[in-house]
Amino acid sequence: MENVNTTPQLEDIYASEGSDLEKLKSAFDAITKTILEQSAHELEVLRAMSEKDALVKEQIKKSTVKHVRYVFNHCYTKVTGKKAWDE
Repeated sequence: MENVNTTPQLEDIYASEGSDLEKLKSAFDAITKTILEQSAHELEVLRAMSEKDALVKEQIKKSTVKHVRYVFNHCYTKVTGKKAWDE
């Protein structure tokens, strides 16, 4: 995650005209979606390679990120009265 802030997508979000809360929502969404996409690809590879231990670890990681997205969305809804995103 050290180089996350250097991605063009995030730089665009940080430089946008939105409120800080909207920037936070958008950046968190972009980062966690990228992690979930990478995890899905990694799971495919691990299944193909029959790497059971690594597969379980990756599944736990993916599940954790999904849960964190749920928690963020819940908190965002409580603060703003609207969902951060639909899932």
